[in-house]
Amino acid sequence: MLMVTTMNDIAQEPERGTPAEPPERITPEEPPERLSPAETPERLTPPEPPERLTPPDKP
Repeated sequence: MLMVTTMNDIAQEPERGTPAEPPERITPEEPPERLSPAETPERLTPPEPPERLTPPDKP
């Protein structure tokens, strides 16, 4: 029973090495926004509506 550390054990104990949780650590190419947020500023700062900047424009 001690040598039964198969995929079931690893799947049950994600604390040993959560490889599925932090995908950016294994494949940093997937989340480019995390590495270079300046490249995709739109993702961090959504297009603010003009109504919020100029409320008097809309009666």
